Amino acid sequence: MVNIGTHVSSSKSIDLVFDRGKEVGAKSIQFFLRSPRSWQWIDRKESEKENFINKKLSYNINPVIVHASYLFNLASSDEELFNKSVNSVIEELKLCEELEIEYYVIHAGKTKGNSKEYGIKRILEGLEKIFSKVNLKNTTFLVE
Repeated sequence: MVNIGTHVSSSKSIDLVFDRGKEVGAKSIQFFLRSPRSWQWIDRKESEKENFINKKLSYNINPVIVHASYLFNLASSDEELFNKSVNSVIEELKLCEELEIEYYVIHAGKTKGNSKEYGIKRILEGLEKIFSKVNLKNTTFLVE
């Protein structure tokens, strides 16, 4: 069986991802929790989260996948960028867990002039920090 999905907009309210997916006949959806080109985090209202969970249960769209912002860079040697990336992933994963989103996918990042070994070490350091703050039970973490 083939599962055809699409990337949908989460603008206005995250629960609208299901309506947008249904509109185009998607069987699975992927979306961003924040603008892929912005660091700004939007705290979601309880009503928005409840609507998301209700639609998730009633629409036949799965899996549901969140894609991390393109700004995140766990391989960065820039401390500010690295820490901002780690903290932003933590924010997103906490919401993914709360909403029981099946998958979270991230581009690990670029070393920007440092060695491959350095990048791998830095990514692992970032993942250790992330998973010391978030215990995933509902969401599978994927590195693209």
